[in-house]
Amino acid sequence: MPGTGPGMTMAKTMRSALCFLAALVALTAHAADAPVVAAKPTDLTAIDVAPGFTTIPGFTPDNRPARVLKAWRENGNAYGYSIYLITTASGMGRSDWNIVPITVPTPWHVQDMLTDTPHTFEDMVRSVRFARGKIGGEESETLVFTATRDVKDDTPAPAQVAFELYRVVVTDEMGDVLERVRTWRSTKKYCNADTALLREVGLALPRDYEGGESEDGCGP
Repeated sequence: MPGTGPGMTMAKTMRSALCFLAALVALTAHAADAPVVAAKPTDLTAIDVAPGFTTIPGFTPDNRPARVLKAWRENGNAYGYSIYLITTASGMGRSDWNIVPITVPTPWHVQDMLTDTPHTFEDMVRSVRFARGKIGGEESETLVFTATRDVKDDTPAPAQVAFELYRVVVTDEMGDVLERVRTWRSTKKYCNADTALLREVGLALPRDYEGGESEDGCGP
């Protein structure tokens, strides 16, 4: 009978395998795009990171220190920025210092450093802040926040803010990494990203804060 030979059986097997692989790829893609839903951080204590090198004791889960380089990149206009390069003493049986990469799950990628966007500093567009705090009532740990105002044409104008929260994780493949564990957006609008972090998560303003003193950071 037609359609019952070895060739047809092989074709059906191949089609079944391809359908299975397609379903697996779709499931994996869906999982990769799932929202990050770690608990909201609490009990925050800001860690001041000054220009140059700052040593942060007990940075990793196993209590090793970090050295954070904050360096200015001049751009010749109002859009210069600082880079934050994090290094930790190797926990892999060596005495060297390793860069702590930043891992982002959606879409998954790795970067070597974080950057801010102070603009005029009064209207901080993107802020990078370090802190100690708790996630979900767990023990206090090192956390890193970014807050980015969704500015349009008028940079100083109030804007909603996108937040990212990172924690330090020790991996077998890359050693210490900064892993993004939560993202969210504000419903309120702010004129300064650091003001948004103060109002939305309770992270104290940095020592060099230059924004407004109002609730949204827009005025005196």
